[in-house]
Amino acid sequence: MVVDWAYQHKKTPEEMAKEITGAWKANKVLNRDRLIEKYGRMWMSSSFSWAMAQAIEEGVQRLGVYGVDLECGEEYISQFAGARHFIDMGKAMGVTIEMPRWCGLLRDPNPYPDRFETHEALWMVNRTQMLNRFIAETTDEQQTVMAEIHRREGAIRALDDIAKNFNGKVQQEAADCMKVLDGQRTEAMGRLGTINAKISHLNGQLASWNLYLEQFVYTGKSGRL
Repeated sequence: MVVDWAYQHKKTPEEMAKEITGAWKANKVLNRDRLIEKYGRMWMSSSFSWAMAQAIEEGVQRLGVYGVDLECGEEYISQFAGARHFIDMGKAMGVTIEMPRWCGLLRDPNPYPDRFETHEALWMVNRTQMLNRFIAETTDEQQTVMAEIHRREGAIRALDDIAKNFNGKVQQEAADCMKVLDGQRTEAMGRLGTINAKISHLNGQLASWNLYLEQFVYTGKSGRL
């Protein structure tokens, strides 16, 4: 790893030897026994749990959790619970928690006795919620582009009227403006086609996940399996 770091930063072996000497100051050995005594063994189910426990111990005010979902296999059973424990503890202590919008750790399981979740159910429900949000956002984008096309078409019609009813310089200027606007409209229509295809694709995915939910997972909503 040291050699790789040196290569990435264009360091010669001699430069690397000068910069990296003695003890590795960036390393800090955690007080494992102290953390277990204070926070409990159960929650130390992943490296993320250890890192968050140490951050809380050091009085962190803003904690970022990135690249962590913990949504499958053993991770779902134990590592997810451990990570969520420290995230929730941090929130209760006033720590600002930052995570990506679709992070799997944002999933909030139902409490007993409302809990019906299997891993598959939670995973599918999470996907349908995500797809619904994507569809809503993309539909907003679609409406914005359609409004842009309508504005261009309105301007073209107005300029076309000028070109037909006036002569001279203004006629040529109207024709030139229509050419520019027509190009912009064509470009916007291309974007609209791409957006429409994306919405169709997302709707297809959503329909598939809803079908899986109805056929294979009891959600408590439809009363069906």
